[in-house]
Amino acid sequence: MERLAENVSVSEVLEDFPDLELEDI
Repeated sequence: MERLAENVSVSEVLEDFPDLELEDI
């Protein structure tokens, strides 16, 4: 996955995509 925008925290992404793991981001 492309690098996340700085204003989007990992926790917010995980809430939207609960099946993802940190290694997938």
